[in-house]
Amino acid sequence: MNNRFHRVSIASLAAAALITTAPGADLPEPDHRFEEAVVIGNVRSNGRTPDPRDAVQARIVQGDFEAPRADDDFELPGGGSRRWNRIDAQDDGWINDRALRNGYAFSSFESEEPRIMLLDARGHSMVFVNNEPRIGDPYRYGSTILPVAMRPGANEFLFQCARGGVKANLRPLPKDADGEDMGVFFLERDDTLADVIRGRNESLEMGVIVVNATRSPVRELIRVRRDGQLVELGEAAVPALSLRKVPLTIPETMLKAYEGQDTIELALEIDGGDSRTVELQVKDETANHRVGFRSKIDDSVQYYAVNPAESTDSGTHGLVLSLHGAGVEAARQSGCYGARTFATVVAPTNRRSFGFDWEDWGRWDALEVMDHARDRYETDANRQWVTGHSMGGHGTWQLGVLFSDRWAAVAPSAGWVSFWSYAPIRRYRENDPVDQMFLRATSSSRTDQYLQNLKGRGVYVLHGSSDDNVPVSEARSMRSELGTFHEDFAYHERKGAGHWWGNQCVDWPPMLQFMNERSLSDPESIDEIDFITPSPSVSPDCSWIRIQQQAKSMEPSRVRIARNRSNRTITGSTENVKMITLDISAFESGETMTLDIDDSKIRLEDVPDDGELHLEVDELGTWTTIESINREHKHPDRSGPFKDAFRKRMIFVVGTMGDEEETRLLRIKARLDAEQWWYRGNGSVDILDDRAFLDHHDWRNGRNVILYGNADTNGAWEALVDDEVRVDRTGVAIGGRRIEGDGLGVLMVRPIKGDSDATVAVVAGTGQRGTRLLHTIPYWTSGIGYPDLTVVDAGMLEGDQDSVRAAGFFGNDWTVDGGDVVIRGQTDDD
Repeated sequence: MNNRFHRVSIASLAAAALITTAPGADLPEPDHRFEEAVVIGNVRSNGRTPDPRDAVQARIVQGDFEAPRADDDFELPGGGSRRWNRIDAQDDGWINDRALRNGYAFSSFESEEPRIMLLDARGHSMVFVNNEPRIGDPYRYGSTILPVAMRPGANEFLFQCARGGVKANLRPLPKDADGEDMGVFFLERDDTLADVIRGRNESLEMGVIVVNATRSPVRELIRVRRDGQLVELGEAAVPALSLRKVPLTIPETMLKAYEGQDTIELALEIDGGDSRTVELQVKDETANHRVGFRSKIDDSVQYYAVNPAESTDSGTHGLVLSLHGAGVEAARQSGCYGARTFATVVAPTNRRSFGFDWEDWGRWDALEVMDHARDRYETDANRQWVTGHSMGGHGTWQLGVLFSDRWAAVAPSAGWVSFWSYAPIRRYRENDPVDQMFLRATSSSRTDQYLQNLKGRGVYVLHGSSDDNVPVSEARSMRSELGTFHEDFAYHERKGAGHWWGNQCVDWPPMLQFMNERSLSDPESIDEIDFITPSPSVSPDCSWIRIQQQAKSMEPSRVRIARNRSNRTITGSTENVKMITLDISAFESGETMTLDIDDSKIRLEDVPDDGELHLEVDELGTWTTIESINREHKHPDRSGPFKDAFRKRMIFVVGTMGDEEETRLLRIKARLDAEQWWYRGNGSVDILDDRAFLDHHDWRNGRNVILYGNADTNGAWEALVDDEVRVDRTGVAIGGRRIEGDGLGVLMVRPIKGDSDATVAVVAGTGQRGTRLLHTIPYWTSGIGYPDLTVVDAGMLEGDQDSVRAAGFFGNDWTVDGGDVVIRGQTDDD
């Protein structure tokens, strides 16, 4: 990893320390501390890449990794070797070595009997426990306490590391009142809590972790108790040997705050088991406070922080969306602002303090927070501004250019532009069609490609001239770009200032004044639009236009269009647009109007009743009107690519129709993804076996499904997945062509049969090697994109440039032939 990119300022770390939940005091002391390890480095690729190289995991995938000893030589693919070296832990328990910047640490633990223990580790990216992959704690949150099954004899722990070290120990399970091991219990770390607001009679959302240290999935009833009241909150469903952050809604009857009361204590109980106390802060609505809400992404509980505008008689105030930097909590971000009368400051979380760099799910979090806060505080939709510091400055550029019609001004502070300008990222080969598919899948990250969208918006760029974290060259490059076309931007470079020079980094008076002086135009007055988007799935709308489909998926699409209401005309040009909807309700009905789009002349006899005009272009470039949008085809709510499926309250469905080992591997993969989603995205997800899903779940309800397994191993395949692409134990059939092999890994997104809004993402291997290969694919990492279809073989881990066997985008009708899919080494499928 690039140290510059992941460095956290002292101020940021101090801010995080103010908010992070303290480790629970009720966990037993460790039975075992890992005080030595053998380590190896330079066996993994650095940077953000969709097809990582990793010589150690290549052995694991093939099933021939053997426990190393000190001074063992490890043969590398293609020649050469590395040596495993013994390292002793420091006095503080950390095993540190340069090799662990892109390597592995191996250690073992002897157990006299089969038992469940708690692995408490930090600093690592992932760990293989007896060859089962589990989530790591690279950001050292200290909340990754995982139940692991120990076997008699030697138990192997292989820690994958990218930040220079790991610290780990094994704890016994906590005991109940009778001295017996507790199988299900609360983990008093990483709570997601909101504040109780005086004067608001409302329920409260919270998220708490429940650990299942048994070998079977559980559903446990949770209750809340206060002052003699006992209320059932619902069941917590937790996979075997895992944990889950469980969303809970506390009814308003349990939240009454008496005069002078600053905290409320609630007792949470697992039916017949563990209990714990949760302390909630009671705040005045005028104070800096936290608001909880249920996310539409996954129905988890998230929070955002609010620093309210001071009382004013000037009417409805605006909303400043303030995005934090890496390692900073939202509550600290909002607390950096002093008094102001013109706007309420709202700070979303990015789903975590590191999160997703305000891309992918971090971007969705920011948008749903803005909508939630605007409704809650009744702010003026024409007076919205976005700002942020460091990583949040990057998020400001991101949200600013992709959703420019929502902001009166954008104001990045110490912000970096994109991964290409700032961070280590894969350099995609121009002459490789597969590489170009991956590059297109990351198109929303190319901030600079959409800078033209900021025309008509105020831009204020703030940076320290001596910033040693985000170089001032990032700001200067954007100043140069803006200078070529923009008429309303300000630039301030604070001489001698570093990365963080106090709260003024975000609460800079001239910058806030700049925001206050700008409002969005009345939507009715906007007659000219120039809009660029990476994809309708990311940002389809700008004022009165919506891009419904692209001609070429995830290449930038552009619309330049103007309307003249007095002449009743619309004229415009498009680039890479297949289908578009225009809101023409601003035109009076009862008279004809004309359109000229890309030299296609269209005459309308009247304005449609709903005011919407749908247009489609044919292969010759001629635009015509159509009656409606075919929602069985691609549309903004369902058009891929692969990562887009991980929303709409997605549910994980695990195949159980294969043999015992196939089922075990699929359950491990689904558990790993659920843990990754919790750790990286503060998320919560339901996991069901295929049989339970088919028996009890109505999948035609707009809810996305992540299907683990292939047509032979997952019983829900036939119900959910169409026949355009079919994965089985021996290969992949793709629109009449076939790739053979029992060690292929497949990522794919398809429309759910019978549901016009939902998608199914397929995570499948063609055999056991293919399923193990899936553990290595980093789709939870921002800056990495996967198209609609990706097929890889295990040569990927050894650096084989031809290991991606297929990659590409389906057509707007979801067919292979109608799309843009590259296939290598295929045969005709008879």
